[in-house]
Amino acid sequence: MAKALDKFRQNKFVDSAFYSVRPCVTGMIGAAALSVGKSAFFPEALALSQINYKAVILFAVLLVLTNKIKLHPIFYIVASGAVGALLSL
Repeated sequence: MAKALDKFRQNKFVDSAFYSVRPCVTGMIGAAALSVGKSAFFPEALALSQINYKAVILFAVLLVLTNKIKLHPIFYIVASGAVGALLSL
């Protein structure tokens, strides 16, 4: 399987296709991040009374931890999901 994948990856047409798709994927991930961030931090309106402070604190803590402690990203995804579930109770 690895040999077939390596041969497929060395094809110049496939390599060009993947190279041209990268900016589109980056833009789509960025748009999704903005959408999720907007709905997490500002649920209905831009009023300060409606900011989800738990989400802001979780974001800040995870931002600091990811820069200080180098762990696998899956750990942070699972940890943030668990903390988010606990905070929603």
